[in-house]
Amino acid sequence: DCEIAQTCRIDGSRYPVNRFSRQRIESLYCRNAREIAYLQSAAGTAALIMVGSCQVGSVRMVVDDAKPKQTGKSMEPRRFAAQHFDKGQEIGWFDFGSTVILLFEPGMITFTDSLKIGDEIRMGEKVGQFTVLR
Repeated sequence: DCEIAQTCRIDGSRYPVNRFSRQRIESLYCRNAREIAYLQSAAGTAALIMVGSCQVGSVRMVVDDAKPKQTGKSMEPRRFAAQHFDKGQEIGWFDFGSTVILLFEPGMITFTDSLKIGDEIRMGEKVGQFTVLR
């Protein structure tokens, strides 16, 4: 379970995020458009980063139903009343599909033994469990 009270939209390119592109475009995930949700949980703070890509014009968050605007800003932080999400509840979506990056505080999660760097993970797959509850 978590709460989200802040997101941030970062403009960028929309390079494909397939293996070919990841091997040839330096810092690909930092160059593409991103939508970030900051998650507060009993275990700590985490960031859920949804990376846009080729043919993925829309990255949407349930907490922020505003359609992306061409504001001329490269970064657009947004705050609102915290919304609670239960485990497994939808937080956001891509109109086509792309990549999600999860960042955790140090020591917040223990990854499963079978998970290796470079593994592709499908929605709902277990990646680990929280180790610290505040």
